[in-house]
Amino acid sequence: MVERLRAEGVPVELTRIHPTALNLLDLLLAEGVPVADPPPSLTVDLGAWLANGDPGRRDLAAVAADPRFRGTLRDAIPPVWGPGDDDRLGALVARHPVLQALVAEWADEQADRLLSARGLAGAYSLLLSLGPVRRAVMGANPAAAARIAGLDVAALLGRTLRAGILDELGWTALEEGLRRLGYDDSAVGAVPGRTGKNDLQVEDAWPALILIRRKRAVVVGPHGVLLEHDLRVPSTTHHWQRPRLRFVDGELLVAWNEGRAQRAYWSSDFLSKELLARFGLKAAAARTARTWVRAIDQADRDAVLAALLPADPAGLWDGRLAVDAAAERWIQRRGRLVTLPDEVRASVHGASIEAIEEVLNPATTAWLSRTTTQRLRRVDRAEELVAEAPVAEAPVAGELVADDSGALPGVQSLAGAVHALRWPAHNLPYGDALRPLLPTALAAIRSRLADPGLLLDLDVHSTLPNKSPAAVLPEHAGLPQFTGMAQHTRPPEQGGAAGDGLVSCGEALVLAPGQVGEAAYLRPSALTGAQDPSLDLLGGLVAGFHARPTVAAVRALLSDDLARLVADGSSADEPPGWAQNPQRSVPALVAEVSRACGLGEDAAALYLQLLALPDPTDRNSARWTGWTPARLKRARAELAATDLVLEARRARAGRGLFLPGGWQETRSPGLPVENWKAGLYELPAAGAILPHRAAPVLFADAWARLTAGDRPGDEELTTNTRRRDHR
Repeated sequence: MVERLRAEGVPVELTRIHPTALNLLDLLLAEGVPVADPPPSLTVDLGAWLANGDPGRRDLAAVAADPRFRGTLRDAIPPVWGPGDDDRLGALVARHPVLQALVAEWADEQADRLLSARGLAGAYSLLLSLGPVRRAVMGANPAAAARIAGLDVAALLGRTLRAGILDELGWTALEEGLRRLGYDDSAVGAVPGRTGKNDLQVEDAWPALILIRRKRAVVVGPHGVLLEHDLRVPSTTHHWQRPRLRFVDGELLVAWNEGRAQRAYWSSDFLSKELLARFGLKAAAARTARTWVRAIDQADRDAVLAALLPADPAGLWDGRLAVDAAAERWIQRRGRLVTLPDEVRASVHGASIEAIEEVLNPATTAWLSRTTTQRLRRVDRAEELVAEAPVAEAPVAGELVADDSGALPGVQSLAGAVHALRWPAHNLPYGDALRPLLPTALAAIRSRLADPGLLLDLDVHSTLPNKSPAAVLPEHAGLPQFTGMAQHTRPPEQGGAAGDGLVSCGEALVLAPGQVGEAAYLRPSALTGAQDPSLDLLGGLVAGFHARPTVAAVRALLSDDLARLVADGSSADEPPGWAQNPQRSVPALVAEVSRACGLGEDAAALYLQLLALPDPTDRNSARWTGWTPARLKRARAELAATDLVLEARRARAGRGLFLPGGWQETRSPGLPVENWKAGLYELPAAGAILPHRAAPVLFADAWARLTAGDRPGDEELTTNTRRRDHR
């Protein structure tokens, strides 16, 4: 492969989205394979390189020797250094001369910054950041370490005093705030000096200060403590992605990064225990309700709140709100929505309640109930539309706009709809009033996708070097190749644009002029089904932040798997019960497993649950089967006595029996799961697992794999990431 890449001479393009694999990049550079100049946003994941172990790990000399990549590699060192990593990483750096040289360069930069600091605050912040890497700095660059140690603190103090010291340092409330964060030194009866508070985070909120330590925040002002708050941030948030806090109108806005998404909440959103008890609410139900209300259109919320105001303003003080009028206003604006029961809503994970309500109420969901025309609009004459102009006057720059933008699915609507169908199909029992609505919901979505006028913006770029989608898609469609936007000035018979200004690249793919280059669109009505070659082409040739979820969602929505999933147990007269109870849904299979494994039918049913389902916790098994605790205990004991399962205690598993083999950890609210189950459904990197097949099908598939010799095996039992492959 290296020889071929070198001979072809085509520079390897580095993706802008995923961190570059350092070993691969180093190999390419060392072997003389042409590598394109890195994009400005290039990042490298040094943490993954460090975690891979010495066998096969390259020394990165070729990466460091290339001036295009040296700075990026140097900048990747500090983020992987945690407070407890100095010994481990310091020793690793010492074994790799390239890393040692980069740490030395970085140390010189930090020493220069420190010695140029103009005040105590800036110097103190830099010193804190150097704390975790002090041993590595001393080993790699003793001269820089000496410069850092020789900082003239007295001179900084004098400069700070001459420039004026902040009033906050004299606040009594600041001392009280530190005490409330646990800095009280009872031995001496005073707050310790501020040096050494490595876990204290301070945010400016003039005229107040926000003090954060671990999971608690205190806001202090000149005359006292203004607010205390326990942070509700996932414990898995990295130390270098600490939450940022803002104090506005007496409330804290808490924000943090979670993957590519940014999460945030206001401190007043969390009701006190007294208020929860007063209204008969549980904390989970209150959080779910708050999220749901915030997703409602602002105009609708304002209208309902206005209708709540009583005719007599005195009613605001004694609780006499106009509830009936507000309910009537809600129905006028939103209609009577079919939704999940209150007791179920708090358990929704992996899908949004808003998306579930959209698919259960297609007649009131704009993008499902309405259609629109999408046209090309000129950039220079925005009031004129291409559809009204001759082909010869078609613009070479423009944008595709809809007459009714609300009739288009949003960038996450289709993926949200897939999850919104899978969640109730897996989490509602047979006989539930909502199950018969799921096939109708899928039919409404497919009907919308069948609209010939619907074009889905793929937001893509090509994965091929030096080829944009404008070049890749026409080439695969067998169309003539033009430079730039030339095809939009040619007639259709010459591979150019039609009267609507769009270039067709086959039946399902079109190109349109965009504000920056050309944009690719998918016409789902032209697809022949979930296995249409156009979807395979998009999956292999283009990439983008929204492209892959959109393509995967369209494929899922057109698939037979999803149709069978929503149809399972959807009959209006379906007897009650749970699909996850094998004795209810696949009794013949339970009898077969019982005979083959020498188990009683209860133990065989429990084994099928462990074998096939992503969430067979003890609580779920009891709910699905309806067994008494004694009966469930007997079934567990019988199964545990065999070599089919392992008996263990694992964090957040919610059960004591497991399949042999590897074990995949995940973040809450997702449940950890056995590696073997990646052959049954996708194991996402985070979040709840939503199987794409019905439980009875999963039971049959899992047992078929087992009888065919694909048995759960003894693998590495502990991993920190989930496999994404789907067999």
